[in-house]
Amino acid sequence: MPSALGWFTGIFSSGVLVSCPITFAHVNGKRNLSRVSPPSTPVVKVVEPKVEKESKPAPTVQEVMQEMIKENNYLGCGLLSGFRDRKTIWYVCSSQDGLNTPTFYNYDKSKPAESRNRQMVSISSSRKAVTFTKGVTESLALPFWMSKFQGKDLEPEKNCKFIQQGTRTTSYNLKCHEQTLPHAVEF
Repeated sequence: MPSALGWFTGIFSSGVLVSCPITFAHVNGKRNLSRVSPPSTPVVKVVEPKVEKESKPAPTVQEVMQEMIKENNYLGCGLLSGFRDRKTIWYVCSSQDGLNTPTFYNYDKSKPAESRNRQMVSISSSRKAVTFTKGVTESLALPFWMSKFQGKDLEPEKNCKFIQQGTRTTSYNLKCHEQTLPHAVEF
């Protein structure tokens, strides 16, 4: 009876891979397992389980604004609308110094976490560029209301102020270069 040598490979629940030789015998044209030879030198391979790191989702702009309020002792922060671009969000925060000084921030979802949220120092409507606190200037899509400034540069802390809207203490208009922006900011 002719026989053939083959290999049996198994993975045990412990993650160990074992291979050992087996012998097949041919009976009536079919291959049948006749006996298992003990391995002379077993082949053992440890299979490491693949562990994926849990990725923490990016914080929402609302969470970022709440963090900014706590860190900088702001009165509040609110979103600035007027963008066609969905990856970039601008928001403004008000200091509690009684001067109604606004600080503009750019939150870019497409950036790495460490550079996603940046304070804006100046905005050039003619160059369509923003300068951030660390001196970095980038070309950005500007909100439509920036066209009101007709080529003037905007330095939010110098050229803008909050004006309380009526008797409601939580609703403010933002006025920059003597132009009132088309939406109220709620704190």
